[in-house]
Amino acid sequence: MFDSKSFIEKSKGEMQKQIGGERALCALSGGVDSTVCAVLASKAIGSSLRAVFIDTGFMREDEPAWVKKHLDKMGVNLRVFDARERFISALEGHSDAEEKRKIFRDTFYKLFGEIVREEKCKILIQGTIAPDWIETKGGIKSQHNVLSQIGIDPEKEFGYKVVEPLLQLYKDQVRLVGKELGLSEELYARQPFPGPGLLVRVVGEVRRDKVEDTRKAIAVVEEGLKGLSPPPQQYFAAILDSKGKISEKISKEAGEFLGEKAKATVLDARGTGVTGDIRRYGKVVLIDSKSTDYMALNKTQFEIVSRNKDDVSRVLLVLKSQKEGKYIAAIRSIQTRDFMTVVITKIPFELLNSMAEEILGRCPNVKAVAYELTPKPPATVEFE
Repeated sequence: MFDSKSFIEKSKGEMQKQIGGERALCALSGGVDSTVCAVLASKAIGSSLRAVFIDTGFMREDEPAWVKKHLDKMGVNLRVFDARERFISALEGHSDAEEKRKIFRDTFYKLFGEIVREEKCKILIQGTIAPDWIETKGGIKSQHNVLSQIGIDPEKEFGYKVVEPLLQLYKDQVRLVGKELGLSEELYARQPFPGPGLLVRVVGEVRRDKVEDTRKAIAVVEEGLKGLSPPPQQYFAAILDSKGKISEKISKEAGEFLGEKAKATVLDARGTGVTGDIRRYGKVVLIDSKSTDYMALNKTQFEIVSRNKDDVSRVLLVLKSQKEGKYIAAIRSIQTRDFMTVVITKIPFELLNSMAEEILGRCPNVKAVAYELTPKPPATVEFE
C-alpha cells in the first residue's frame, strides 16, 4: 500500500543528500507531475530552489499566467521564460512523431543548460514518472524528460546533473503525494498535460496555423467536458491533416458491424499506437456513419484495427463537417487509473456535436470534427 506521507519524508531526505548545499533549478510545465515535483523540492531545499517555466509556444490558452498564479500561492519561486519563437522555429516543417519529440527534447535541454549557467546552478530537478521511462525504453514513444535511462548523460551533454524524485511513481500515486503536500484539488487532480504540450497534438507536420487551431480546439473541449460526471481522466483535441483516400475494404468492414452503409477514409496522417510492448505508428481511419451506438462503434474500431494491424493504429468517428478547411479536429476523452491502459469516455452525442459546432466556428482551417474511438492499447493516450 502506497504511503504518500512516508514517501514525502523519504524523498525530502534523499533530495537534501543529492543536492547538498547547491542551488537547483526545477523544470515546471504546469502539469501534475512537474507541479508536485516543484512543491516537493521546495519543501526539501527551500530558498535554494529556482523553478523555471519555459513557454515553448505549445501551451494551452493562458497557461503561463495560470501556472505562475498557482505556484506563487504555494510559495514556489517561479520564473517564466519566453522561448516560443525558438521552439516553433526548430520544429516548423517537421512531421515524424519521434523526430519531433527528439527535436523538442534537444531544444528544451540545451535551453535549460543556458539557464542553469545563468542561474549558477549545477542541478536540474524534474518530474519524470514511471510511465515516461517505461514507454521510452520500450520504444513506444520518446518522452522528452527521459535521459539517463536511454544512455544520455545530462552532465556530459548539457552541463548539469538531473534529480528525479518521482521516478518510480505512477500518476495516481503522484496525485496522492500532491494532496498530502497541501496542493489544492485544482492542482493535484488536474488532468495530465504532456511535457511537449500541444506538439504531440499537432499531428504530422508542424505549422503555425495548425498550432493555433489546436490551442483553440483544446480550449473548447476542456470547457465542454469539465463538468462531465464521472469526470474523464484526460480530455483534449488534436489536429490532423485531412488528406487521405476512401477505402472500399474498410468501408465494407465498418458497415458490417454498424449495420448500415459507412464511408471509411484512410488519412495520410499517422498516430502512435502500441501492441503488447511494440510501438505501432500507423495510419488513422476516419469513419463517416450516423451510428451513436457505442457498443457497435467499439466493435467496429476493434475489428478495423485488428484486420488492418499492419497499416492502422487509430479510428475516428466524424461528428460534424463543412466544405472549407484543411484540418480534422479529433476529440479525445479517456477513463483510466494508471494511464497504462485506458477506455474511451461514452460522451452523450448531443454534447459531442455541440463541441464540434463550436470548434468549427472557432477554428477557420478545420474541415471536420471527429471523436477518437480507440482505447489503449492499441492507441496511446496522445496521438504522437
